[in-house]
Amino acid sequence: MAKLNRDNQKGFTIVELVVVIIILGILAATALPRFIDISGEAHSSAVDAVVGGLKSAQGMTHAKWMAQNKPSSVTINGNAHATTAAGYVVSGASATTCYNVFVDMIENSVSVVSSAAQSYTDTADWHADGTGDVCTYTYDARGATGTNSTITMSGTDGSVTRSN
Repeated sequence: MAKLNRDNQKGFTIVELVVVIIILGILAATALPRFIDISGEAHSSAVDAVVGGLKSAQGMTHAKWMAQNKPSSVTINGNAHATTAAGYVVSGASATTCYNVFVDMIENSVSVVSSAAQSYTDTADWHADGTGDVCTYTYDARGATGTNSTITMSGTDGSVTRSN
């Protein structure tokens, strides 16, 4: 039978363990502030993604309008949308029209409400409104801080612009 020899056992002392814990604590305290406030960047990226999606959808819709010999409306995801004389969606914009355009162009991947149908609440990340041939989408996501970003989509020239 083998006899245990306590003299040959190796391990960390409590002092060594405490020193390692202190060093890890110092590293965490210096690195943590760099990663705490990345939610603002995430919200900004979400707005950029929607801008890109709307620009792509507006361009494809315009190409479809031209390919179909300039009809008075085009179908997006099975729903007909009136076009402007220039061939862009957002004709006679209202909050409801802009809501429907947003839902069909972005395919419901984000939550949106029509400003006419519901007041600004925490139930959606985007709020749609519109007048003339311009739709305005305001980003009002839960947790977003600072000034809300706004996307403006024009039916006159097909432009999609972001402010803030």
